[in-house]
Amino acid sequence: MDILPNELILLVGEYINDDVFSKLALSKCSRRLQWLFDPTTVYSSIHISSIGTREVELIQYLWHRPDLAHLVHDANFGFARGFHPDYPSLTKACSPRWNSTIEHIVDDICESEREKASWNMRLRQLCEDAWLGVLLSRLNNLKSITLGYGDNQWLLTSILDKALLGRRPFSTATPFPLLQKVTLINYQGQFKYNPHFALGWFHLPAVRTIEGVNMWDSSGGMDLGTSNISRLIDRVSSVTEVVLSPAFFCRGMGDWIAACPKLEHFKVDIGVISDAPSSYIFDPREFRQGLAPHKKTLKALSIEFHSSYRRFRAKHRTMEVQHYLGRDDLPFGSFREFIVLEHLSMRHANLMRLPGVNIRDSHDAAPQCLVDLLPTSLKSLEITDVVQAFILGLISELRLLVRQHTTIIPQFKRIVLHLQEGELELAMFLIDDLKSECERMGVRLMIIGRSI
Repeated sequence: MDILPNELILLVGEYINDDVFSKLALSKCSRRLQWLFDPTTVYSSIHISSIGTREVELIQYLWHRPDLAHLVHDANFGFARGFHPDYPSLTKACSPRWNSTIEHIVDDICESEREKASWNMRLRQLCEDAWLGVLLSRLNNLKSITLGYGDNQWLLTSILDKALLGRRPFSTATPFPLLQKVTLINYQGQFKYNPHFALGWFHLPAVRTIEGVNMWDSSGGMDLGTSNISRLIDRVSSVTEVVLSPAFFCRGMGDWIAACPKLEHFKVDIGVISDAPSSYIFDPREFRQGLAPHKKTLKALSIEFHSSYRRFRAKHRTMEVQHYLGRDDLPFGSFREFIVLEHLSMRHANLMRLPGVNIRDSHDAAPQCLVDLLPTSLKSLEITDVVQAFILGLISELRLLVRQHTTIIPQFKRIVLHLQEGELELAMFLIDDLKSECERMGVRLMIIGRSI
């Protein structure tokens, strides 16, 4: 290796640019390769999708080299499979320091003999959450982390609790002082998120963004409480942004909102699992109740229906759940109290009370003007799932908004309308007057077509 031309050495580096495992192996073969694969570059990002021989070797190596572990700024752990790719040779490949390393890891992480026995067993059984927990305990300089896996969260939750409570191995330093973004992904179908584990990330000192992908919770009503760990630590969450895209059965997602007293950006793409034992019907009034404590902080709000929910509505509109379908078309209510709200994205039916559609609302009232619903701080308005039957009324309301915005909503600059592709041509003809009004008043208008 040491006599290869520079051009070939550089080609090797380009070919395995994203493979930290190959870089680790080659850097041990040659000083020139060690120079090429600068540790700062090699270990800046780690992606692990299963636990096999090379993964365990990497975790052990980083555990023995905290100086290198501290170089990792981005971690992506996606355990989408339930088997070990090279299980028969794994134990043998990890020898001869296998037993000694596990003993040292257990002594470093655990405090009680019972805890040591549990970790010892799980590590020897090559449990993914155990080895991931070991690695996580060393990655204290992370800036972002993505966790995607099934329902093995027990030891990961244990590591997170230790970080939050300042227990070993986090007793001498602030846990994850640079971690700003956490993404939780469900790769395994109908996996219920663990509220205790998910909410723990909200209370790390630097975290600002929490994103949940394919998360679902089929518990009772929309829980507005907090997790047990939240009551044990004296730290207010600094999270300002929560994104749920999509969230299936979002009854329990009120916990995510309640955990963020400084919430500024909230986006949810509401979905439903069609073959689940019980149906979920979105209730905009419950969401309003959950967001009410954030009237003075919320700057951006987006509430939409995922394609799975739209298909569910289309399929069951004439079946036994028809009695409840009016509930998800109820209006959210006035946004005037959200005094710093700048960007709003919402379904047509949830934004405005549509004549004859919201007949099941026990607090029925005459439709309000759109101008009277919006806060004076608003800069952009995005309306999805526009109801074609009421598009003329919507255009009239938008024209009034554009015409009066300079005195009522002075910072307003943008309108986005999502229309069904099949009705786009007719809608565009009706929107010409609105387009002219927007051009005259300096408001940008965007029309987006979308299939059902």
